Amino acid sequence: MKKNLENTLLFIINRLNKNKINYFLTGSLCMYLHGCKINPNDIDIHIFYKDFKKINNLLKDCGEIKIKSRSTTKEYKRMIFNLLGSEVDLMGFKNIGYSKLPYSILFEKKNKIKIIVRKTEIIVPNIENLLKLYYCYYERWKRPKHLKKVKLLEKLTKKGYTLPKTYFFWEKLPIPL
Repeated sequence: MKKNLENTLLFIINRLNKNKINYFLTGSLCMYLHGCKINPNDIDIHIFYKDFKKINNLLKDCGEIKIKSRSTTKEYKRMIFNLLGSEVDLMGFKNIGYSKLPYSILFEKKNKIKIIVRKTEIIVPNIENLLKLYYCYYERWKRPKHLKKVKLLEKLTKKGYTLPKTYFFWEKLPIPL
């Protein structure tokens, strides 16, 4: 993982934890932390739709933040910004909109894994729910990058791949990928 990406990740996660904002990491960085051979290029974080009002307080005193885009609908909020040299994509849904995956299920403790990076707990969905999330992404937006991630995650689940509930990232991965 690139050092500036790691530093930004730890900075924003520490802010989310300190402000008691429920979140989980997704995207290529989440897959990388799960052990996939993938080069993450940004940080994708989901929070509850209602918690977006807390984000401005969370980001004040963070130095220069360049907001690239914001979008808001009745069901979805998103903000993409640069922080400490890395792009952060912050998303919040009221619901993904598909019966396969009620959005709130991803925030339940039993469906999360804690990955420890430099003494910071980072919350990620377990591999099965990450796969379901990418099914929903692909169904909704039909982007090839989502289909590619679905295929990779399907391979992992067929192999029975899973991480323990708490995992120290610098330990040896359970299986080579």
